[in-house]
Amino acid sequence: MLDRPKPPQRDPFHEWWDTLLSDARGSMDPRVAKQAFRAGYTAGRKKHLRRFVFKAATLRVTVWANGIGEARKMAKKKVDQRASAKRWKSLPADWKLELVE
Repeated sequence: MLDRPKPPQRDPFHEWWDTLLSDARGSMDPRVAKQAFRAGYTAGRKKHLRRFVFKAATLRVTVWANGIGEARKMAKKKVDQRASAKRWKSLPADWKLELVE
């Protein structure tokens, strides 16, 4: 039961790519098509959320949230996680979380 192989999961991009006509696939660069697909796929999945980009020191953090307050809380957590991953003790107090976009 535990040693049964799992069927390979397909990326949504590949499922979409395989449904295109061959002349449409031939006219597109797959890398560019994948970037465009991912951007649209992400925005479509999170259509009820807004995208916020924050900057703290040298870190740039992107979060998806309903409002600015929720986005700041999420960005603060992400910044702390990234700082600890880089083994920084903490961000200095004078480095504030700035809204970029």
